[in-house]
Amino acid sequence: MSGSSGQGGALLLWIGVFVVVIIFGTIALLLIRHWALRGDSRGDSGLSLESLRQMYIDGELTLEEYEAARDAIVGVVRDRADRGTRPPVAPNPPEAGEERRAPPGYDLTGDRIPGYPHDDDDDDDPIPLAGRD
Repeated sequence: MSGSSGQGGALLLWIGVFVVVIIFGTIALLLIRHWALRGDSRGDSGLSLESLRQMYIDGELTLEEYEAARDAIVGVVRDRADRGTRPPVAPNPPEAGEERRAPPGYDLTGDRIPGYPHDDDDDDDPIPLAGRD
């Protein structure tokens, strides 16, 4: 009987080793995945205004290329900011037969209507609003 208890101990030892290998392998895979995905967290294009300035200073970009790229990045940031400051859309859909209305200057999805003057616009309104001096 002592021979069978020795085999049982060896089997438990190998099961323990197998479990430890699985645990360390899982941890290693999670760390590798985290490291690989960390490089993608800079943004969509990977370019910043600072890197554009440096490329312009180093002569890698002409003034026209620099300004076009800068305006594109600023436009993306403005669009994202506008999406974050939209007026709230009605949380509940309208009942059957009810009319759904959006705030003035916005469509039913909450996006701004192009060409409609908004109170927070910095530039002069192209269309004067009634009752606004």
